[in-house]
Amino acid sequence: METLLTLSEVCKILCISTATGRNWVRLGKLVPQSASDSIFPLFSSSTVDLLKNSLQNGTSLVLKSRRNKKYISGNGTDASYPVSDCSCYDTVNKLLQNLPAKLTSDQLQLLLCDCALQLMTDAGISAHILIDYLIPVHLKSSEITSLIRSMYQQDFPNVEPPVYHYMRGEDTLGLLYTSLHNIGNRKAFGAYYTPFSVIHKLIDHLPVSSCNSSVTLLDPSCGTGGFLLHLPSAFHLANIYGCDIDAIAISIARINLAMHFSVKNDSEVQTICNNLKVMNWLVHDFSPFESCSNSISQKIPLYDFIIGNPPWGSDFSSVELTALRTQYQCARNAHPESYALFIEQSLLHLKPNGILSFVLPETLLQVKKHLPCRQLIYDKTFFRFLAYLGDAFKGVQCPCIILEVQNRIQIQSPSPIMVQLPGQNFSISVDHNPTPENFHLLCDNYAYEIVEKMKSNPHILNLLHNADFAMGIVTGSNDQLICSEKKDENEPILRGSNIFRYGITPPQAYISYNAAIFQQTAPEKFYRAAEKLFYRFISSELIFAYDNQQLLSLNSCNILIPHLPGIRMRYIMAVLNSRIMQFYYSRTFHSVKVLRSAIEQLPIPCCDIPLQNKIAELTIQLSASSNTNQRLALYNDIDRRIASLFSLSDEEYHTIINLEKTSRLLLFL
Repeated sequence: METLLTLSEVCKILCISTATGRNWVRLGKLVPQSASDSIFPLFSSSTVDLLKNSLQNGTSLVLKSRRNKKYISGNGTDASYPVSDCSCYDTVNKLLQNLPAKLTSDQLQLLLCDCALQLMTDAGISAHILIDYLIPVHLKSSEITSLIRSMYQQDFPNVEPPVYHYMRGEDTLGLLYTSLHNIGNRKAFGAYYTPFSVIHKLIDHLPVSSCNSSVTLLDPSCGTGGFLLHLPSAFHLANIYGCDIDAIAISIARINLAMHFSVKNDSEVQTICNNLKVMNWLVHDFSPFESCSNSISQKIPLYDFIIGNPPWGSDFSSVELTALRTQYQCARNAHPESYALFIEQSLLHLKPNGILSFVLPETLLQVKKHLPCRQLIYDKTFFRFLAYLGDAFKGVQCPCIILEVQNRIQIQSPSPIMVQLPGQNFSISVDHNPTPENFHLLCDNYAYEIVEKMKSNPHILNLLHNADFAMGIVTGSNDQLICSEKKDENEPILRGSNIFRYGITPPQAYISYNAAIFQQTAPEKFYRAAEKLFYRFISSELIFAYDNQQLLSLNSCNILIPHLPGIRMRYIMAVLNSRIMQFYYSRTFHSVKVLRSAIEQLPIPCCDIPLQNKIAELTIQLSASSNTNQRLALYNDIDRRIASLFSLSDEEYHTIINLEKTSRLLLFL
């Protein structure tokens, strides 16, 4: 009898999220064994195997463009991990270029032992430390050396054995370990180590100048010890703690600290082994050096600093989820996020006035599903530091942040909040400590006051529950379904690049509308609406254009149909396209995508019908004009009128205009 699999099991096999899995079921790309299995669908293992094979070999038409890196093989140096002048990078890279794509566990361990022995010898650390304490291999040094020689002679006869040299502050072993992972495994299991540039930024901002020799620090997902190797001298070896679920990574972290602190005796080595443990931070308390009682009268350890880069996107089994949901409030939604659980656990283990500083996805700051985590942070801490890092991890498109917060207990006067944006650093008053709904800090005190003035205007509406939103068509195969020639049976379709403020450039793509064959599409009534607004979806700017021609669009060009009573659509377009609203948007939201949730929160000032008609007429003139200077003059006229509707002073208006000079106008040409 064929094995039946749950949706969760199928998603793990295919290396997709459960949300993607549910979407594939809805679209008919993943078919349950029985049509009646709509609530708890079951899938035949043979069906799943066929789909997995189609993903691997690219034969699936509708999923052909899906980039599932789980199925990428081969080794590659993790170029984001070492500093740019790391002395070991070329040595590791040369070795990897000549190794086979797949290694046995014994080969992996011997390659790491070879590197560790050379580094420790170069650092003046006795080899017995490696054998007796740090590497889980119960062999003598001479036996390991013999096995290493044999491996190169028999397994890799064409590989020149590398020569490693120890350099303080470098993590040659960590670089080698993460690079030896098959690329697919590195992606699937989240084994991306933190770039040194990010580590330095986090460490450099920690308030350690007044620390004494007793300050304690924990990295609860320490990996090979990247953060611990860059701590300032205020932190003493005996007070540095770390844990990780990866036993090899912990062994490497122990070796790294032994070399970094130039350990000379077994007592220091034993301290390292006691302080760095193979452990899951979410389910075990760390060995306490100081304890207090929590609400359920358990003893828990406390730390002055908890830092690091907790895991993102970890998969949990149903058994694990059941256990986690009894312990963590951030685990009570449908799909709990591992880094949110690390934050919750870490906040429990902070001393009064203790500091938590983590590298995190930027989505934490505003995405709705992370509201419980933000509420927890808001209730227990004050913000101290927020740095926007962009895509900090090579090959991973996920904007990141450093978030540093301080335990509220005993704090009398919180420090100003320091913010780092690309090319801009500023501090803001603690009075601007963010709300749980939005943790973004994107402007200084003066700009913040303007934003608050716009938000609190008594004559504003918003589009929440007052508009229809629709995404453009996802064909599943643009090459097959879109052509560049107009034919009798097809019609124009817009991309985001066709959309400018107040106008649409002639489309160069055509499609035959057939919702049944598209991967994803909105109801056709939204495309055929008598009037609607198009907007660029992939953009840091608000860019809206009016359409009354029932045009189609791809998913880079989304649709807004406002339903604010008594408010003209062209007037709403003018507000959204203004510099005034761009100023508000860019200092309230931070995303490479213009999200529905953001548009719904934008303040739309009310005004009488004559003024709406006047502004709407100006937008028509702007769209029709072929004169650049005239278009700009009309745009400025609209902006002044909208600034007046927000009751902005001349000074505030000119501040906005000056701050928005660097933004692209993207007016219709």
